[in-house]
Amino acid sequence: MKTGRYWPFLLVGLLASGVGANLYFLARALDDPSFAVEPDYYAKAVAWDAHQAQARTNAVLGWRLLIDVAGADPSTGLARVTARLTDRNGSPVTGATLGMEAFHNARAADVLKATLRETAGHDYAADLSIRKPGLWEFRVVAARGKDTFTAVVDQDAPGAPR
Repeated sequence: MKTGRYWPFLLVGLLASGVGANLYFLARALDDPSFAVEPDYYAKAVAWDAHQAQARTNAVLGWRLLIDVAGADPSTGLARVTARLTDRNGSPVTGATLGMEAFHNARAADVLKATLRETAGHDYAADLSIRKPGLWEFRVVAARGKDTFTAVVDQDAPGAPR
């Protein structure tokens, strides 16, 4: 074999290894469970005025939302999430429909959705599969008649016992 004929093969090998490494890193990045993109983020940005109008509606209503997360039941893995919705005087807001999205901040791609049901104590509750302890974000939409209230609450959750 003549000297210098191996250089094209060496160059192709180096380029192929670079492409292979990039494909490997791309696959690892796409498979990362802690990576998440806000759904419809562009539409939400365009609708900024509507978001601000809802914030003004929330202020006029004067409703407050408190979230409590109980420890998960070891047999089912479900945790009781309780929401207390009160008006500006501290009285419970009853007869509302509450929808919730919840996710752990470290795993924002895994979104849990639930409709909270009113309990006898004028709270709203649902059982969610909250197994990971730490800071969770709860996005709630409460509707009663013509009134709609939205809130985002960050709350620590105990997670499932080990």
